[in-house]
Amino acid sequence: MLPSELAYNNLTTQILSDHLFKDRTESAAFLVWFLENIMRLDDVEAADAICDGPGDRGIDAIYVDEDNSEIIFFQGKVRQREARHIGDQPLRDFAGSIAQFTTEATVQAAIESDPNSQVSKLLTRAKVAERIADGYTQKGYFVTNSLILESSWQVADSLGITIFDRNKISEHYIEINTPDRVSGIASFDISDNGYLELVAGRAAKLYLITAKANDLVNLQGLSDGSLFAQNVRLNLGRTKVNRDITNTTIEQNKHLFFPLYHNGVTLICQSVNLQDDENLEVHDYVVVNGAQSLSVLYRERAKITDDLRCVVKIVEIMDNDDLAQDITLASN
Repeated sequence: MLPSELAYNNLTTQILSDHLFKDRTESAAFLVWFLENIMRLDDVEAADAICDGPGDRGIDAIYVDEDNSEIIFFQGKVRQREARHIGDQPLRDFAGSIAQFTTEATVQAAIESDPNSQVSKLLTRAKVAERIADGYTQKGYFVTNSLILESSWQVADSLGITIFDRNKISEHYIEINTPDRVSGIASFDISDNGYLELVAGRAAKLYLITAKANDLVNLQGLSDGSLFAQNVRLNLGRTKVNRDITNTTIEQNKHLFFPLYHNGVTLICQSVNLQDDENLEVHDYVVVNGAQSLSVLYRERAKITDDLRCVVKIVEIMDNDDLAQDITLASN
């Protein structure tokens, strides 16, 4: 996706055509599209997260991420004028809106003050007060089809707000077709635990291994992110999942048990070559699930020992584009 595709005329005539309904504002429709295509929620989850209406208290959507113990507040801004970039005041206003919901007591007070508003119903349905009491952290995502003034990015950082303007959205938008692959060969040492092989007819082969983390952090495309071209889950930064992986990596006495804690990595490749009983070569590959884990391992690579291994599912697919797409989506 090009940033220009998020210009107002393109946005309303092409991207939002399936999301604009009679009682839904353009900003709400834009947020539904964003939740489906960037956050990768299904259509029901995305619609249920919207609370853009009278009495919304400056909040347009709320999503509770159970996996990462986070409550994410959204504000959407659709701008029609190309020359009009967004300054820092809307970001400060948004931070003030989020501040209304920082404690269990303030959330409950907001609900009681206007129990019939969309935002109150969503706060109740999502059990936001209970989640705050349980220690869930809070984030703010400011989503716009416009551009942000350069000076406003620092303001957003200071306020703890993540900006998704047209440039950032275009960077994270993924067209799920045939996975783009890193051209090259990756080698995995399988001398200790060997491998399991499953033949899926003529369509594909599955190889299951416990790969050394040192082999994983040497994968091409890891440093620049091209290895994750089709990983449909957005890497959200230092989430709880990332922090847990970081802690396990730092605590070297836990390296031996890493496969017991971790769900593993899924990799699609063009072909697999078994050199011998000690090495498995993977040709032209892409990671479709496991971006967070590999990013953390790469960042903490100086602390990795030979005991740290990760379960890796390697799927060998020649030219079956539909199957590759199905695996990419199902893995996430």
